[in-house]
Amino acid sequence: MASNLKMTPPPFEFLEPEGALRDVELELVLVQRHPADPARGWVPSYDFELRIDGKRAGQINFRAGD
Repeated sequence: MASNLKMTPPPFEFLEPEGALRDVELELVLVQRHPADPARGWVPSYDFELRIDGKRAGQINFRAGD
C-alpha cells in the first residue's frame, strides 16, 4: 500500500568553496549567494565571476534545486 506522506527535504545550507576554483588560467570566484524565495518559485543560487589572468571574463549563476 502506497503512503500519501511526502518527504520534506532538509533545509538548504550554502557551502563555502574549499580552495581555489581554478584550471590553469581560468578561475571561478564566488561573488554572491541568493537565498530561496518560494513565493517567487526561486531556489537558492550562487553567482560566480569567471576570471582569466585575474580579469573578469564572464559570469555563471548556479541554481541549487529544481
